[in-house]
Amino acid sequence: MKVGYIGLGAMGRSLAAHLPKVCDLHVYDRSTTAMDTLVAAGAHAASSLADLARDSACIFLCLPRSADVEDVLLAPGGLAESLAAGTVVVDQTSGIPSETRRFAAVLADRGIALIDAPVAGGVPAAIAGSITIMASGAPEAYRKALPLMHAISPKVHRCSDRVGDAQALKSINNIINAAYRMSTLEIVAVGRALGLSIAAMTTALDSGGGRNFITGKLLPAVAAGKSSTDFALALMVKDLDQAIALGVEAGAAMPASGTAREMIRLAFNLLGPEARLDDVVPFMERATGQGFAAKSASPSAAEAGAAITL
Repeated sequence: MKVGYIGLGAMGRSLAAHLPKVCDLHVYDRSTTAMDTLVAAGAHAASSLADLARDSACIFLCLPRSADVEDVLLAPGGLAESLAAGTVVVDQTSGIPSETRRFAAVLADRGIALIDAPVAGGVPAAIAGSITIMASGAPEAYRKALPLMHAISPKVHRCSDRVGDAQALKSINNIINAAYRMSTLEIVAVGRALGLSIAAMTTALDSGGGRNFITGKLLPAVAAGKSSTDFALALMVKDLDQAIALGVEAGAAMPASGTAREMIRLAFNLLGPEARLDDVVPFMERATGQGFAAKSASPSAAEAGAAITL
């Protein structure tokens, strides 16, 4: 069975790398280097979107934004012009639910199904095959895509029959991550001011009721002077903006979530467009006046932190 994968950034290529073992995988990306990486893993490089779409039973997308998904699907020369009726599109983008529903409606008129299946857990989990996949969409399309999603990870959670609901859940996940990240770093700063070591706090916090993704992943990296993620801070800001917009649309008050979003946006504004998510560590060191460890989370983070003036 021919399957396509479009969008081979750090996350996309880590997810796609699991598919050659279960299908005839064809990949497409603007970066030939990214495609070469997948070709070395057993995939075939498509020469164009039309080439990839031809005879594909299922096509996965993992792109930065919903606007990019629209271009790939619906712009002149996009997939919609080449996909056959009965094809299933699996959008793994952290996108905007209402936009994804619009794309699905356009494709449905052509007999093409779209489900959304964003992921959570980070690139290391994607590489390990243990990432969490949240999926929603028509039952038949979901059933067709499920064996392929299971090849990526056994942790597939079905949200509903409504396209976009998985992306809404991913947005909720993102805002929880941000709130944990900033509040945990703030409390660690208090502990450092009281003379507690980062190692002692990491062990205690990750063993008790305050345990979360940040105490389990970020704090050990900070203690070891290592990076925990290479995720772009700009994309985190985008994800959080989408989450807050969903709350506004639903009429839900989000004071704590909004504070976390504004703290991360402030870090982004100060650090610039090339900043990574780990760069919030030296940002919080400067903001709180407390060094978290003998060495910051990464060289780039240390350099960024030194340049911040609050």
